[in-house]
Amino acid sequence: MSQSVQRLRTVLLRWLEGRAVEATPCAVVDALLPSVRRAIEQCAPAVSVPEVLDALADFLGDESLHRLPAEPWAGSACHYVGPGCFIHEDLAGVLRSRLEAFVVRRVFALDSLPGKAEATELAARAARAMALRAAGQCVFAELATYEDARRDRWLEVRPPRAERWCVSLGLLPASLRARVCDDVAQRAEWVTLLGERADLSLEALLDQPHLVVDTRHLPDDLAAAIVEGLEPEVRRSAHLAVRADNVDALRWLQRESLRVECTFIDPPYNTGSSDFDYDDSLSGRSWTAMMWERLVLARDLMADDGVLVATIDDHEVAHLRLLLERAFGARNFVTQAVWHKKYARQNDATWFSTSHDHVLIAARDKATWRPNRVPRSAEQNKGYKNPDRDPRGPWQSVVYTCAKTAEQRPNLYYPLTHPATGEPVWPKRNRVWGFGPQAHARNEREGRVWWGLDQERKTPRRKVFLCDVESGVVPDTLWTRKQVGDNQDAQRQLAALFADTARFSTPKPLGLLERVVTLGCSPHGRVLDFFAGSGTTAHAVLRLNAQPPRSPKVPANDRRFVVVERGEVFEQVLVPRIKKVGFCTEWSEGRPTTASGQLLACRVVELEPFVDPAMG
Repeated sequence: MSQSVQRLRTVLLRWLEGRAVEATPCAVVDALLPSVRRAIEQCAPAVSVPEVLDALADFLGDESLHRLPAEPWAGSACHYVGPGCFIHEDLAGVLRSRLEAFVVRRVFALDSLPGKAEATELAARAARAMALRAAGQCVFAELATYEDARRDRWLEVRPPRAERWCVSLGLLPASLRARVCDDVAQRAEWVTLLGERADLSLEALLDQPHLVVDTRHLPDDLAAAIVEGLEPEVRRSAHLAVRADNVDALRWLQRESLRVECTFIDPPYNTGSSDFDYDDSLSGRSWTAMMWERLVLARDLMADDGVLVATIDDHEVAHLRLLLERAFGARNFVTQAVWHKKYARQNDATWFSTSHDHVLIAARDKATWRPNRVPRSAEQNKGYKNPDRDPRGPWQSVVYTCAKTAEQRPNLYYPLTHPATGEPVWPKRNRVWGFGPQAHARNEREGRVWWGLDQERKTPRRKVFLCDVESGVVPDTLWTRKQVGDNQDAQRQLAALFADTARFSTPKPLGLLERVVTLGCSPHGRVLDFFAGSGTTAHAVLRLNAQPPRSPKVPANDRRFVVVERGEVFEQVLVPRIKKVGFCTEWSEGRPTTASGQLLACRVVELEPFVDPAMG
C-alpha cells in the first residue's frame, strides 16, 4: 500500500470512528479506496493519483472540520451530542463547501503561479482540482451515508422506557388506600420521611391525605389500578417530571402537544465548575451549539403569549442574549435584569468580586406578552395608614398634580374650592392638576380628595387605597437578595429539606423562582424548566399553589410544572423534593415542621437515552 493511500486510509478511519456502520470501519475504507482511485482516473487520467490522494488526506485531516460552527443558526448546522461530540445536519454539503475553499487556496494557489508557462500550469492545476472534487464526492457520499443515519437516530422522538406516578394518598380511590399503606416498600419510604418514631398505624396513615405514594414501590397490578382510578381531571392536569437529556425531552413534549406559558432555565454557566463537561478547545462553540438547539425546541413549545426567563453569569451572558435574539427575534427580547446573588465579598478575586447574575427575558411575541404584577413587599406597604378610619382600609396620599404646564394642559388649570374656607385653590402654572373638572368631581364623590384630617392643608392630595393596589406592582430590573433571596438562602432551603447540601451544589433560591413564576405564568398556567437541577422550580410552583390568594382580585394559584433533568440528581434530589414539598410546605433538618400540605399528582417519566458510539 502506497504512502498516500495509507495516509488517506488513516484519515478516513478517524472519520468513521463512532459512526454506526454495518461492516467494520476498516472494511468500509478498504472497499471505498478503489472507488476513489477510479474516480480520479476517470476524471483526469493525466493527473498523479498519489498527489490527489495526499491533497484529499490533507483536506479531511484538517482539525477545523471537527469543530462546531461559531454560529449554530447558520446553514452548516450541527447537533451537539456531548462533550467534543456533534452530528452534522448535512455533512456532505459542509464538506463540499469547505472543499471549494481548499481548492482555491491549496490547489489553484493563484499567487504562486510562475511567470512562464502560466496557462499550462493553470490547466494542470484545474485538472487536479477536478480530480480532487471527483474523489471528494465519492468519499463525501460514503461518509454522509453513516452521518445521516446517525443524525436520523438523534432526531428520533425517544419513547418512555419507564413511567410511574407520585400521588397523594388522598387522591387515591378509597378502596386502594389500605392496601397501599400495607406495602412494605412504601412504608419504608414513609419511615424515612417521618422518622422511626412516627405513628405508622393504618388509622394514622389514612388520616394523612397529603402523604405521597410512589407507584414504583408497588406491585404492577396495584400501581395500574391507582392510575386507572385517578379522576380524569387529576390525570389531565398532573405535574410532570421527565428524566432524559433535555433535547430528547423537549422533542417528546412536542409530540405530547404540550404548551407552556413560562419557561425558566438555569443553564450550565460554562465556567468549568459545573457538571457540564467541556473540551477546552471547543467549550464556547459546544455551549453555543448545545443551547441553540434547545432554545429553538423550547420556543416551539411556548404559547403565543409565553415567555422564557434565563439566569446566566458574565461568562456567557453575551452569547446567551445573542442566541435568544436569534431564536425569538431581536424585537421579542424584553429585558436584562440583574439579580443580587451573593452578599459576601470575594476578596481573593483577581479583578472584581462578582455579586450578581443576569436574568434574560424573551417573549414569544413581545407585542402581546405582558408580565404579571409581583406581590407588594412589606416595605412597599408600610406607608399605608388609616388616620380617618376609612372603611375601605389603609391608604396613602399622593400628589394631586401632574408634570404638565398650564400652556400644555389648559383644561387642567382651573380653581378648586377649599372645603373649609370656600376660597379658590389654583395649581402652579408649571404643575397643573392631575384631573379635569369631571374626574375631580368623581374623586370627591368617592372620598378620594384629602385636605388633611382637619382640612388644614392648603392644597389637596389623592387617597390611594391598599385594596386597590393589592394585585401587585410592575416588576423592575433590579432583583435584590432581600426581595428574591441569594445563593446562601438556596443552600439553607435545600438543607432544610435534606439536612445537608452535599446533594446539589448550585441550587437557586425559592424567592427567585417564585418571582419568575409569578411574573411569567398565569395562576392556572404551566411552567417548564428543562435544566431543573435540584427542582427549585417545582418547589416554587408547589409553594405558590399552597398560598392563599393575596387579594380577592387575584385568582387562587393552581399552576403546573414540567421539570426535566438527566443526571442522578433526578432521583436523589428532584423527585424526593417534589414528594416532600407535596406532603408538607415547611421543613427543618430533613423533617416536616407543620401539618400543611397539598394534594399532589405528578407523572414521572424516563425516556430511552440516545446511545452514540462516538461518545464511547
